[in-house]
Amino acid sequence: MVGEQQLVHRDRRPRLVAIAASVLVMAGVGYLAVGRIGSEETVVAQGSAAIPTSFGTWQTMADAPIETRPYAVTAWTGSEFVVWAGSSLSRGFAYTDGAIYQPDTDSWELMNVPGWGHPGLTSAFFDGELYALAKGGGTRFDPIAGRWSDLPPVEGMLLTATVATDQGVWGLGPASVNDSGQPDLAIAEFDPASDSWLYGPEFEGTDRQAEIVAGMGLLETTTLWTGTEIVVWRSTTGGIAFNPATESWRTIPHPQSPSGLIHSSIAVQLDDGIAVLAQVENSDGIAVDVATLQADGGWQWLETDIPVSDFDSITVAGAGDWIAMFSADEDPALIHLPSGTWQRETDGPLGGIRAPNIAWTGNQLIVWGGVTDDADAADGATWTPPG
Repeated sequence: MVGEQQLVHRDRRPRLVAIAASVLVMAGVGYLAVGRIGSEETVVAQGSAAIPTSFGTWQTMADAPIETRPYAVTAWTGSEFVVWAGSSLSRGFAYTDGAIYQPDTDSWELMNVPGWGHPGLTSAFFDGELYALAKGGGTRFDPIAGRWSDLPPVEGMLLTATVATDQGVWGLGPASVNDSGQPDLAIAEFDPASDSWLYGPEFEGTDRQAEIVAGMGLLETTTLWTGTEIVVWRSTTGGIAFNPATESWRTIPHPQSPSGLIHSSIAVQLDDGIAVLAQVENSDGIAVDVATLQADGGWQWLETDIPVSDFDSITVAGAGDWIAMFSADEDPALIHLPSGTWQRETDGPLGGIRAPNIAWTGNQLIVWGGVTDDADAADGATWTPPG
């Protein structure tokens, strides 16, 4: 597959100093440097921590007993990677089969499936069970018992997102249209003890926030758990956040680039909080920068300048102090958030990939399926961060 060069540094901003063939570590000070870790060229942008001595290791996964696909329902159970359903990129059909991967033995086995699928399924894993929701209801799967249980239907809302908090599983989606003609955002928590939904307060926002709610039905939003809030994020509109402890809503403004115009963005869940990858345009071109949401509600901006030719194809995953970024036309990129260092994985087994299915185990990233034009690319691989 033809992509970017192994790593590209574009000296776009004169206020940042490029230093070739050296590495700078300046605690608390922003900088931009190009150095080498092993045989790979590495780009560093405005970090405040030590540069990692390696970018981890990749390992090809064994072939799965099911066809590779994007948009599958996935979960990490604590010991296994569960994959079920999925659909075509056009969402024209849904797969109904599934499989379970065991990283310890690099082996797969077919899983018991309910015999149906849906192209708009969203999922979360909580308390030993996989929850998958769509439209007016959903199902949950116990991977130990191999048993599926249908969930009761919801009332007055359309389920378009699923998220697991520390306490339970929540479904979110547009509610009935309000007096201004805009959809409100509804939320409900599933209570396994009573096998029922417990409804929270609806969010009634402005026309701008209604764009986020409308985007949920178009699969144009990301729903994340920060550790304290459930966040629904859409492109340049920003986010809507719900605090389960206080049963209250608030809005999260989009971060502002210090040096360019933001065209689009995508949010990613970290171990504790969220980050946003933004497509930024300035006088020298377009690239991806990163912003992390701070505890005080502000944003910390990293001008990483990662070149991506098709931002709409990006899939991202948080992995501890790292973000992994996958796109259709470039090799994966790994971003070390504390230092702002990033690197293209040109020697990795995956290559350019659209909509892969990803799970973070706490010490390893599992990446499987998706769509690739590279016949030599592996169907799946695991990435282990440096120790």
